[in-house]
Amino acid sequence: MKRKSIFKISVLLLLCLTLSLSADEPVKRVMNFIAVMDLRCGTGIDKETGVALTEILINEMVKMKKYTVIDRANRDKILSEAGYQQAGCVDTSCTIEMGRQLGVGKIIIGSISKIGKTYVVNVQLINVETAAIETSASETCEGCEVDKLIGSISNAAHKLMGEEVAPPNAYSITLQLFNIQTGLLEKTVSEDSGSDNQSMSKAVSIAIRKLMAGVTIGAREGSDIEANKNDPDNTIKATVSTDRKRNEEESRIIAGPPAPRGKKILVTDLGCINSDLCGQMTDLVFQELVGLNYQVVDRASRDMWLSELAKDGFPLEKCLNDPGCRGDLIFKLGVAKVVTGSIVKK
Repeated sequence: MKRKSIFKISVLLLLCLTLSLSADEPVKRVMNFIAVMDLRCGTGIDKETGVALTEILINEMVKMKKYTVIDRANRDKILSEAGYQQAGCVDTSCTIEMGRQLGVGKIIIGSISKIGKTYVVNVQLINVETAAIETSASETCEGCEVDKLIGSISNAAHKLMGEEVAPPNAYSITLQLFNIQTGLLEKTVSEDSGSDNQSMSKAVSIAIRKLMAGVTIGAREGSDIEANKNDPDNTIKATVSTDRKRNEEESRIIAGPPAPRGKKILVTDLGCINSDLCGQMTDLVFQELVGLNYQVVDRASRDMWLSELAKDGFPLEKCLNDPGCRGDLIFKLGVAKVVTGSIVKK
């Protein structure tokens, strides 16, 4: 009798343990699954755009690998078999019920709306079991085209999962390098930047290094110089082009004797709306050039000379097109190159 009682108790304990394990397994599996519901579109956003942006949101979730994501086709198939249609589901409780039908632990719902000229993206992560909103994220896109919403959706997805999002490239920094001897534009580089000072400083630093890559300021600046590698004495034979000769002849007529070769760089203030910001970024251009071992015309000499040019009706743009004015820059300031630039909002 005693043995039968012990046997019955053992069977009951084993059964309870089995049921407990089988009950825990689905919960663990379900909570790791997530479904992204179609984004609701406000006025001015068509259904096709909403579907495309929903697919982008799904892809972003897949790439982050934080949940197992049900693809859109299987999601719709399961809901259809259960008699659900997303179009007819207008409140959150209905959407949560669809999540239960899908067998997932969490769902993502969201919307895209337009207020004036600004698009607004809102997304929420909802626990299906508790109906609680666990986290939410939003992104705005001011004055942008619809295709820019791709980036907004991506940023919103990463924010929703607690990941950091890089600041948007709100500004474009452009730098130009002019050759004073010829007056010609030698190179232009552009870098995108965020609106914060750190991002902009980094972009300016990268831009100036790209601008000056391979630039040498030497004895025969502006000429076509070729080194004769077969010459045992390593002498340099300079081959001056016909255009170069014509430029030198023109300089003699207008500016007198040929000018000595300049070795310095003249940096103009970067152009932009915020004068304080541009002043800081111009200072950074000075520092970067000095750090790269270039000789730079100091601000005081530059400002005095540019002021004189302005009084004579020769702004720098006009001076670059005038051989005589360029000759004066070489004679008086020792200028070989001019760096100009601008910072504009994208």
